[in-house]
Amino acid sequence: MSRGQKYLMNASGEEISLCNIKPEDKKKHQTVEKVFERIMVLRKRIIAEKSKIDSLVENYNLYLASRHNEKVPPMHCTLTNFSSTKQVIIKKSDVLEFDEKVLYAISKIKKCLEKWGSDSHPNLALITSEIFKIERSGKINRNFLLSLFRYNIKDKEWLEAIELIKESINIASRKEYMIFRERKRPTDTWSTIKLNLSGVRGEI
Repeated sequence: MSRGQKYLMNASGEEISLCNIKPEDKKKHQTVEKVFERIMVLRKRIIAEKSKIDSLVENYNLYLASRHNEKVPPMHCTLTNFSSTKQVIIKKSDVLEFDEKVLYAISKIKKCLEKWGSDSHPNLALITSEIFKIERSGKINRNFLLSLFRYNIKDKEWLEAIELIKESINIASRKEYMIFRERKRPTDTWSTIKLNLSGVRGEI
């Protein structure tokens, strides 16, 4: 509560006079507000430090990429200090979504399976099973669809289906994991420093 404040808003949006609020409720309110003041300061500092860490690692990766005539640094990296006592692990993964084109791709794949006879090969039987699972549940199995890229099938309709799957892929978001490990001696087991920077989002 700020100095001179005469009311507090309750959960129903009503202004309640301080004189009508129990002392313990006022004390609890003040405690929570003070805790959150410190949390917001801490959050801003964590976001700022995470940004600095991102820049440090990205600058090193760009430097390393340029040394090997590469323009794009890797999405994953494990950096270890010279004495092998400190380690920074960065992992990034894209969260994929499929648009409506994937439904036409599934229809084409189903036609291919019907044309070939799904019982003629174990892989085709597996694909048939997964396709019908998708049709029954309406849920897209991302890993299954991506696994179809590894089949070297020259059928025109199959290739059209694979191209439709590729076109339907959208990157919805990107997840990033930061792991920090340390040990006293190179022969010791790594110990992870408990900092959940990966879940930090937002701006300062």
